[in-house]
Amino acid sequence: MNLLLDRGFLPDDCRLACENQGYFFAGIQSGDKCYCGYDVNRYRQVTDEECDIPCIGDSEVMCGGHLRNSVYKTFIPEIVY
Repeated sequence: MNLLLDRGFLPDDCRLACENQGYFFAGIQSGDKCYCGYDVNRYRQVTDEECDIPCIGDSEVMCGGHLRNSVYKTFIPEIVY
């Protein structure tokens, strides 16, 4: 995934920013970094416990972890061949 924004976005803000850029997936890492990507196949899923860093803008919501993305699907449909 590519770093899009590095400034304390919440998951919905990151998802919308990635969607507006045409990406299929959004990921929040380390509480404040927003990543966007077209696929997540090269990454393995980890337990929810590894995404243990609260969001900078809302400490009630977890925003990934150290080198761990909380991943969200945007509303752009993927093209399936």
